[in-house]
Amino acid sequence: MDAVTHLDSARRFFDSLSPGILSQLGTVWLPIPHLILLPAAYIDVLWHSGLAGSLIGIFCYSLTAMLIFKTALLISKDKTTRWLAFAIFAFNPNILYLQTTAMTESVFYLLLFTAMYFLLKWQLYHLRFDLISAGLFSALAMGTRYEAWFMVTFVAVIIATIYIRRKSNPVKGLFLYFSLPVFFVLLWMLHNFIYYDDPLYFQRGEYSSQALMKPFEESGYLPAKGSISLSTELFLRSVLSNLNPLLLLIATAGFIIYLFKNKLDNSKLIPYFTVSAFFVGILSLFFGQVVILLPDSSPAGYLNSRYGLIVLPFVILFTIFTYKQFAIKKNFKIFLSVIIFISSFFWIFNFPGSSGSVSEAIYFDINRPELKRASIYLLREYDGTNILFDDNSVNLYPYSKIPMKERINTHTFYWGELSLKNPSKVVGWVIMDTKSGNDDVYQILKSNADFLSFYTMVHNDQGIEIYKRTTKTY
Repeated sequence: MDAVTHLDSARRFFDSLSPGILSQLGTVWLPIPHLILLPAAYIDVLWHSGLAGSLIGIFCYSLTAMLIFKTALLISKDKTTRWLAFAIFAFNPNILYLQTTAMTESVFYLLLFTAMYFLLKWQLYHLRFDLISAGLFSALAMGTRYEAWFMVTFVAVIIATIYIRRKSNPVKGLFLYFSLPVFFVLLWMLHNFIYYDDPLYFQRGEYSSQALMKPFEESGYLPAKGSISLSTELFLRSVLSNLNPLLLLIATAGFIIYLFKNKLDNSKLIPYFTVSAFFVGILSLFFGQVVILLPDSSPAGYLNSRYGLIVLPFVILFTIFTYKQFAIKKNFKIFLSVIIFISSFFWIFNFPGSSGSVSEAIYFDINRPELKRASIYLLREYDGTNILFDDNSVNLYPYSKIPMKERINTHTFYWGELSLKNPSKVVGWVIMDTKSGNDDVYQILKSNADFLSFYTMVHNDQGIEIYKRTTKTY
């Protein structure tokens, strides 16, 4: 459902009641993925079919694979190293699935791995251009997912440490790398202040993660909150649902070897930033900023299983370090390369159960088919007279072909408020989820006199109800 909403968010820049880049940037979801999706979402057939997200995803996937290939070249001249790094990323089933959707992961990993490439290159050659480039792509990654905010700050600490140990001014290094990320954060806060009267609205506003997690916590779906041990266990389960355990074991061995061999050598510090992915995942669960549900977690279910993929840079980097360290003798080199390569395909034997992200997608597809049937019904019957719904509870799929400017949500400025008071003055159709318990349109309109007088139910499918206005009132 998130993929559909991301696609709609990109479409909304020009197809809405108040089109415009700044007015439609939103607040909670970061803007870069939607801006990148915009050109493809502009084309009707690509938006209706969902191919807009796939085209961007495949493009980002291909570039990321190339970047990983080049990154491995910085670590070892051995050709096998490059192909192993490539295989770990390119043949991961979760990555393969996500790049066909409009989810933010494909854009995020392109930007994250690009930043990592320039950071490693700077570590080798000490060129300002590489550090500035790393800062640029780090800023763009921060504009894609909030996990990058922590990871980029971690990198900034490492860079400051490197400069201090060189007896150089750390401000210089921080300016070269950290100025663009800080500039982005300030711009994002300014945007939130201008449009939502609060620079931190994305963190504490009505639709923030903090607010959205409250119902989950009240229902017992945040058992890891406040517990480091449970947060660590749940995050590692998420990691293992997205990555082969053997690859994680090899990468962990590579990290230990790297740490033992290089310790805190000033010229070898950059790779340690990938460890921050574990911290951000565990701390997000600890502070209750995210909910992760897995079949073997308690409570069980499927939600945000893909979050474990954030450790992919760590796994790729330290797996090839392991290979580089042990691939001295030819026979052992062949053995280790075969083990790593085959490990990238172990998921085939238990697919889709071996892929958390794919299993989650199938789970929601099976469990909410009524939403798709509602969109198909509207494709046939909708007459262009506007439709009201709560997009936190109901998703209209793009193939319904209903323009974004004809969709009224509870948070649509002016029109949303008016629709909830006198819907017949604004919308010809209303769709609501009467079983979810969190559909604001249903909660408000079920006792609304105007709604009860002028609308008739025309479709009812497992609690998804569609109403059509029977008499024009304007």
